[in-house]
Amino acid sequence: MASRFRAIALSRRHHWPTPPKGAFSYAAAEQTDDVIAFLAALEAGPVHLVGHSHGGYIAARIACLRRDLLRSMTLMEPGGPVEGHAQGRSRVADRKHGADLMRRGRAAEGVARFLDAVCLEPRWEDGMEEYRAMTLTNAKTITEQVRESRPRLAAQGLQKISRPVLLMIGARSISSFPETPDRLQELVPHAERAAVPDASRMINVDNKADFLTIPEGFLIDRLSIMAVEVSGEGAAVLAGP
Repeated sequence: MASRFRAIALSRRHHWPTPPKGAFSYAAAEQTDDVIAFLAALEAGPVHLVGHSHGGYIAARIACLRRDLLRSMTLMEPGGPVEGHAQGRSRVADRKHGADLMRRGRAAEGVARFLDAVCLEPRWEDGMEEYRAMTLTNAKTITEQVRESRPRLAAQGLQKISRPVLLMIGARSISSFPETPDRLQELVPHAERAAVPDASRMINVDNKADFLTIPEGFLIDRLSIMAVEVSGEGAAVLAGP
């Protein structure tokens, strides 16, 4: 994407490559404020915001709170919860089990147990070394994540999102991950949807090619469309995306 866009990969607080040291808090509100402050500090105008999993949940919160910061939004199997959403299979037990193993010093076993339960194939132990290292670092947040009661995404806020939105899921993903995009598609006006073939939860690992080309095509389509607006004086104004 860097050939067409200024691409920035943001590591959230307490995540790879800077894991927490000592006691730390983990709250969606804090993480949301961090990203909003980062986007404002860029002084680059509205951005195309892309988020996966918990990052997708944070992106959706930003879209509800600060639509002015966004030009478009791509949510890849975003987390929840969402108001009015009847959740499928609960993952609470998997998260608590992983947190328990982390507290007992069995980090690799905890990460493998958790990710293999949600990602199907390939198994965690068969992943690339860089991927395993990243997930081990991020796993240190599990112990605090399980303590948080994550705020629901409000239906009213989602219904007011006027920016282009792409919802991506893995074609082989299992419950409860497809259900959240189902509910978001009901609420977010004009949201588009795409399934990544041969991929489950970790779509960026399972199918790298489509993981990149699908959102890139979505963004390029948005850039190629010029919106024609009519001012109060009747003059036509061409506005870029």
